[in-house]
Amino acid sequence: MSLTTSQQSRAVAAWAWLAAHFPGRRRVSLAVVPTTDETPALSAVTAARDSGADGVFLVNAGIGHQKLLRIASGVAQRYAGFFVGVNCLDLRPQDVFCRLPAGVAGVWSRTPDLLPCEPAVVAAIADAYSASAWRGLFFAEVDPAALLGVNKGDVEALGARILQAMAAFEGVPSIITVDSGECYAHEARATLSGMRRAVAGFPWAVVLPRPRLTSRGRAPRPAERRQVVVLMARG
Repeated sequence: MSLTTSQQSRAVAAWAWLAAHFPGRRRVSLAVVPTTDETPALSAVTAARDSGADGVFLVNAGIGHQKLLRIASGVAQRYAGFFVGVNCLDLRPQDVFCRLPAGVAGVWSRTPDLLPCEPAVVAAIADAYSASAWRGLFFAEVDPAALLGVNKGDVEALGARILQAMAAFEGVPSIITVDSGECYAHEARATLSGMRRAVAGFPWAVVLPRPRLTSRGRAPRPAERRQVVVLMARG
């Protein structure tokens, strides 16, 4: 699928950010770390880094965003140069950017209004990003159910919906993100295989199970067995 000029500008923003932070890479793995307190979070981040992860996403598990962001700040200071992102489950994406501490490189947020595209919501997210001092990467997780209206074989239609969402973020380096488990739960297995072709001009991300064994040969707990994989192969 060919991209419009508007879509190309958004693609360039995402590619430029990734090229600056992960030069020469075609795939980046970011471990998901359910976060309750600083000590276990630091331990989990250390294990993820030692196991070969390129970074982490800290997700608040039973704590508020204030505590999560304090922990993220400490993790980012301790592991300077290691990708540290957050998923604040108790905040809308447009309310996160202005609260981010230094060192946090990514925001991952469920963004159900992207498909179908709700202009007011998308504008609020883009405006909030522009108004903040933060210039990290936004992972916009779409609702797989919103993709089910597309015929599984109609890659062009699927791509059009996804690119509509991507084109909506003016000046925001953003990556469409899909949870593979939810796709399967919605019987939309073709979604993942079709997305690579449908959005060939964009990097995109998928939430996948992590490898079962760590570098120390032990199986992580079930809550830790997820990773956000950024796929950066063009075409």
